[in-house]
Amino acid sequence: MRDHIFFFLNGQKIQATGRAVFGMLAPFLRRERGLTGTKIACAHGACGSCSVLLGRSSQSGFNYQPINSCILPLFACDGAHIITVEGLNGPDSVGGQDDGVLSPIQSAMVECHGAQCGFCTPGIVVTLTAFHENRSGFTKEELTSALEGNLCRCTGYSPIIEAGLSVESVKLLPLSQHYPSDPLSVALGAGTSEAVEIGVPEDELEGEQHLFIGRKGEEVLRWKAAHPEAIVVAGGTEVGVAMSVKGLAPREILSLAHLNGWDEVVVEGGELVLGALATWAQVAEKAGDFVPEFGAFLARWGSPQLRNAGTVAGNIIRAAPISDSLPFLLACEAELEFLSESLGARRVKVADFLDSSPRLLPDELLRRVFVPLPTEEQQLRLFKVSKRRAFDRSIVSAAFLLTVREGHIKEINIAFGGVAPLALRLPNTEAFLKGKALEAATWREAGSVAQSEISPYSDAAASGEYRARLVANLLRKFGAEQ
Repeated sequence: MRDHIFFFLNGQKIQATGRAVFGMLAPFLRRERGLTGTKIACAHGACGSCSVLLGRSSQSGFNYQPINSCILPLFACDGAHIITVEGLNGPDSVGGQDDGVLSPIQSAMVECHGAQCGFCTPGIVVTLTAFHENRSGFTKEELTSALEGNLCRCTGYSPIIEAGLSVESVKLLPLSQHYPSDPLSVALGAGTSEAVEIGVPEDELEGEQHLFIGRKGEEVLRWKAAHPEAIVVAGGTEVGVAMSVKGLAPREILSLAHLNGWDEVVVEGGELVLGALATWAQVAEKAGDFVPEFGAFLARWGSPQLRNAGTVAGNIIRAAPISDSLPFLLACEAELEFLSESLGARRVKVADFLDSSPRLLPDELLRRVFVPLPTEEQQLRLFKVSKRRAFDRSIVSAAFLLTVREGHIKEINIAFGGVAPLALRLPNTEAFLKGKALEAATWREAGSVAQSEISPYSDAAASGEYRARLVANLLRKFGAEQ
């Protein structure tokens, strides 16, 4: 058991303990390490200016992905290698802000006039570096998708995209040559298999805090049973915002970010099985082969940085009304598996989970999600309506699972998000449609039935009336596609 965390930063070993581990990575980089290339703009993961590369050891070496350091707790970096914009050209380039030569991507940004005020530029350079890493070719569409999590308020994006297109990926020196994987893996060594427990006493400014980082399922279940009020953190994309912006200082934190074996994405017995700690980037990469509609839909979730950190468990357990996963899971009649030290394992349908109170027992953790795969005669269709095509919260999301026989609806499952306090199925609308012919009038009438089943609310994104109209229009749109 360790009483500190450690990680590598631009090739240098860093150790931290005490109150510092509860802070966010971005201010630590700037204030404690003097690495001011990482910018803090929004402080809640919504602009990408703070992007850094986070790498974890695997059998094939270190896999580096861009993440938002402004909402990544420092304790989540344990056992990782962090590369900031200063370190993109290797450890020897880290020093004063004017030391070293530019990387090829930095040079391309200069040559293509990809920066104006420059505040967002370091994050963009980091993201472009990750995009070009170990890539033999790419399209403009792939490049622009990779940059969806990096907002620029000056350039209009064209020179940034031009800079990214001008770089030949195959001519770039891989990060593994700047930072060889074997020495890093050896240096991290067995320490990354140890649990971490850090306690901080109350002081004149802040209260007592306690952190546990588990590596094995049985030890985190045991710790959760002993600390039922602890906040559970996996990817941290929600809790990190509350800690960064709203001043949340949890008294007890159980970190699952390093738990071994809970991040699988596999198909077993006709079901897509999602480990609770699988990131949405992992799900998008693997699930698209089995459920193409879901894989394509995931590309519109958040940003690449958020998908690289956000987990299956976080999206489901939070159960936000605009959670994009829940309509899909409801329509497919997915089940959740929970584990606890007191009861062992239990499975519950997503619909029953949302309707229950409390949803979780004090010592329970979500372990896996079981999603029945659509059959050959079933058609799955997913919709997301938002103000921006990407990197935006849903106003309304919808899922349809349809079976048609001889021009008539044999079975249909319909679920919506953003139209009530929780995502929900529309059983009356499903019953109305069953047996009906695939005609425009059918879907128009179904829209009216659906509007009677929802409780749309108004907020900064949209009015309740607009949401109600979207429900009817999405039914008509889905019907028109048949």
